[in-house]
Parts: sequence; structure tokens; C-alpha cells
Amino acid sequence: MEIYPLSTPYIVVAPQGGVVVAASKVQAQATISNVPATINLPPIALPADPLPPGTTIQNVYVDVVYRKLSNDGITTNSLNGNQNVQIQKGAGALATCINLTNLTMNCPAPIAGVSYGENNGATILGNIDVSATVDEWGVTYGIQITAGRAALASLNLYDIQTVMRIFYSG
Repeated sequence: MEIYPLSTPYIVVAPQGGVVVAASKVQAQATISNVPATINLPPIALPADPLPPGTTIQNVYVDVVYRKLSNDGITTNSLNGNQNVQIQKGAGALATCINLTNLTMNCPAPIAGVSYGENNGATILGNIDVSATVDEWGVTYGIQITAGRAALASLNLYDIQTVMRIFYSG
């Protein structure tokens, strides 16, 4: 097994097919307000091809991880409506990699003197294959929530990292 550095953390490659895991650098914060907007998440920079010769990429999935979620509102807050996490290669077309449903990222209201209206973080696993978009090594792929919108006030995500799982056979 070989380890290839990729910013922070790294890629692990198994010799007979398996999965390459590539992660972005950690982004300190992203805010989702109650006005629809593009929410940029940390991009993933893939290295030069780490796969052994003769291997074929089968599927690619994108995950989003964040350490903490906070609510700037005075009542319980969440995403407002269905939204998508999307991936983009350069200036190419956006491809949906995660569907976020209405009320995802539910966060309690702050209680004066008791709590700050926070939740522990989460890992959102992508289940949409984006191998048609992730088709080149040595490229940086942008990740975003398209038309991200909170129901009330703002939701803040802290210490965000995006992860790409690249399944291959050889």
C-alpha cells in the first residue's frame, strides 16, 4: 500500500483495485443565510494519476463533513427546501453529487444563558455517481451548495471538509 500526500490529509491506494480517498483542506466556516446563494465548500485537488497501470475508475462519490453547526436565529432552523451539493471541473458543467432534503441540518434555537443553538457536526455521504465529471487526475474540482438557503436567519458550518471516494478495478 502506498500513501500519496494530498494537502491534508492523504490518498491511500490499494494495489488490486479498491478505493482512492482524496480530501480537501479544511475550510474554517461557511454560512447559509435565508437568501438563496451559492455556498462554496472546500475544493478537492487530485494529484497526478496514483492508480496502477491497467486500472479503470468505476464510481466516484463526494461526501461533506463538518464539525459543528450553529443557528443564528431565535427559533429552530434548518435548510429551506430541497437543495443540491454539486461538483464542477474547472468551468465545466455542474453535476449533482448529494441531494439535501428540506429540513436537513436541523439546529435548535439558542436559549439565553443555557445554550448557543448548536449541533455536533455530521458526515453527509454522497450516493450519486459523478464519475462522468471526475474524469481527470491532476485537476482541482470545485464543490458547492447551489441555491443554499436556511429557513430562518443563518446556519453556520464549521471546520468543513469535502471528500472524494474513487472506486476502481484493476
